[in-house]
Amino acid sequence: MPRHDPHPTARPAATPRVTVVRAYDGTLESGAYRVLVDRLRPRGVSKDAAALDEWSTDVAPSSELRRWYGGDGHERASPGPP
Repeated sequence: MPRHDPHPTARPAATPRVTVVRAYDGTLESGAYRVLVDRLRPRGVSKDAAALDEWSTDVAPSSELRRWYGGDGHERASPGPP
């Protein structure tokens, strides 16, 4: 009796292309889906100028991590106490 394969051999789906850019660099290409991953909107960039499709604050770095990275924390091995 032939074995049922729950995942039949098929051509793999196309891998989505992800490009990381700074919010200050403006728009990349038309048709691109733009997601801002930060808790704060960039200074000097209006919502209209940013042309965002999504603003994901839930996956952005925490305020504690942002403070650690913005100070001298990047010289330490981890964002723990000194």
